[in-house]
Amino acid sequence: MAGFGQLAGLPEIVRDSQLPATFRWEGQQQFTIHTQGASRRAKQSQEVWAHMGTLGQGGFGSVELQAKQSKRTGQTKELRAVKSIRIPEDELNENREFYVRELEAIVKFSQARYGELFVKSYGWFVSQSVLHIAMEYCELGDLQRYLFKKCKDRRLPENQAHDIASQVLDALTRMHEEKFAHRDLKPANILIKSHPPTHPWVVKVADFGISRRDQGTTMNPTTSVRGTGSFMPPELLGFSGENSRAVDLYAVDMWCYGETLFRMLTGGGTFEKPADLYGYYFGHVKFPRAVLEEIQLSPAVIDFLQSLLTCDPAQRLTSETALDHSWMETDFQVPRMKTNQKLR
Repeated sequence: MAGFGQLAGLPEIVRDSQLPATFRWEGQQQFTIHTQGASRRAKQSQEVWAHMGTLGQGGFGSVELQAKQSKRTGQTKELRAVKSIRIPEDELNENREFYVRELEAIVKFSQARYGELFVKSYGWFVSQSVLHIAMEYCELGDLQRYLFKKCKDRRLPENQAHDIASQVLDALTRMHEEKFAHRDLKPANILIKSHPPTHPWVVKVADFGISRRDQGTTMNPTTSVRGTGSFMPPELLGFSGENSRAVDLYAVDMWCYGETLFRMLTGGGTFEKPADLYGYYFGHVKFPRAVLEEIQLSPAVIDFLQSLLTCDPAQRLTSETALDHSWMETDFQVPRMKTNQKLR
């Protein structure tokens, strides 16, 4: 995929973030080398990154941990995560805009003014049929893993969920203000920088692999419907019989946000199976308030969730109106959740 970086019409912000790269093997060890040319003010510089192992794999590729090599002994190694997306040439030609927009979103939200909200990118480079994106490494992993491995019943106290939800909503609001939609918000795409009991919750939104800059208020009909099935709103699942590609991108994000919060608070999805969501859309299944009331969540968060997980995108909270909801303004002092209660 050597021609990717030479595609005509790349936004300047994307072109400027491309890293020159070569690759070499020493026995079983692979390295990536970035060489910056000399100029009047600086000598030629070279960074060598050793491949340390795979952090994760998914439908869009893999993420690998890399360590920067240093000649200084005793120096702490600088680490980065590199997301690698294999893109056949025909796929690149067909979905060029998709990948350009991914890079544009990643680079844009890596600027210093967004540093507290989004995982930072250090640049991108290419190898044969593979696009690589170098990113900030978050050693504490993602929220999905934390919920599954660290939390009783895979859920958090309401006050802790509020801390996380507030930060994620700030990130979504900034994206929407800049006319970008994430389109795949979920716990696995929320990375952890710190967490209780030793530190407060600090999280960052990651993986703009299917983000898209919106040129109007709806998705272009030619844009592929992408996302994670169990987080998709009814309008993407075709329940209405309308074109599922002509949807409000921002409303999709808000449904995903509501589903993410529901899972943080309960340990499970809002609807146990697709048929329940189908029934909810057509009025045969009620919103699961009883599940939330059973674990004694506040009336404010129940209303917040119901306002996010409404079937009509036009009636759903936006990122701006969500900021003004009473639950967002709640000052928590003690956890509300009783961890010895079982759900369902």
